[in-house]
Amino acid sequence: AYVRTVVLRNLRGKLRSLHLPLREMAAFEQNRTFYRRPLPYPPAIPFSSAEGKGIFKEAFDKGYMEGYFRLAEQFVTQVEPAFCGLSSLSMVLNALEIDPRRTWKVMPLPQLG
Repeated sequence: AYVRTVVLRNLRGKLRSLHLPLREMAAFEQNRTFYRRPLPYPPAIPFSSAEGKGIFKEAFDKGYMEGYFRLAEQFVTQVEPAFCGLSSLSMVLNALEIDPRRTWKVMPLPQLG
């Protein structure tokens, strides 16, 4: 069997090697990714499911979805799982048409020494 080596960083920051057969490597890599990870159902309802579409239609018919379209136009995928806040912030600020060159608040630099 073919073996693949993976280098991992442990919680203390030290590197270690892991040697796995290819069939075990596929399972290992699948668990390390967020790609197509199933959502806990319920409470998460897939947006494209019949139930999800029904909820969307009901909200749209009641006039609750006006902000959705402005937000959907600005959709940005996050590069890393830890960047979800930055992606969400950029989407919201763009949907609200906030000028990116506008200074919100000037903070004085801390005095060193």
